[in-house]
Amino acid sequence: STAQLFTLEEAARVAGMCEQRGLGLVGFTCYQTYFPEQLVLDDPKRLMVTSDGEQLFKPYQELPDRVTFEEIGELGLCPFRPENKAFYQELLLAICEWPATCEIHVNDEASLGWFGNWLMACYCDYCQAQFKEKTGSNPPMKRDWEDPLWWAWLEHRFENWNAVHAEFREGIKKVRPEIVVGQQHSPSIPERMYNAWVYGINLARQATTM
Repeated sequence: STAQLFTLEEAARVAGMCEQRGLGLVGFTCYQTYFPEQLVLDDPKRLMVTSDGEQLFKPYQELPDRVTFEEIGELGLCPFRPENKAFYQELLLAICEWPATCEIHVNDEASLGWFGNWLMACYCDYCQAQFKEKTGSNPPMKRDWEDPLWWAWLEHRFENWNAVHAEFREGIKKVRPEIVVGQQHSPSIPERMYNAWVYGINLARQATTM
């Protein structure tokens, strides 16, 4: 099936119809996997950078004019870059302004990996710098279960994933405390098909922050 995506303007009209009929609006929102392509055509470094455990994959190929829609479609925005968070927070606050809004799910079906190919994220320049500031080392490129730095990298990703969504929740609750906030994960991640350490999602831990 294909997701039915609405622009903010289209969704606002739906929210208005809900309000007229005394109905509540439940919004499933996204920024990491669905976003205006122009964002990364203008600044390709807003995309996630993945690794197969040995080498980096950079879909923007370093040069902005070489980005294609096909490449964009294979990867999402880095969820941690400040400019991406600011873009999404503005969207969430706009949705909060609609009186009918009663529930918001954030970052729909996103993760820190890519379905089925074991590519892990994020190794963009921002994320690498954040990890190096914390540990004094670059994030490891190769899986090594005997290396404490590898474990520190996995923990860092879990922590940041929880923190960024808790931040979005806090922003929503600050302006509309009554709105229910959640996150719909893909049913295949991390429930049963893929390892949580690849995709950066710990359901039990995230339940305490969402």
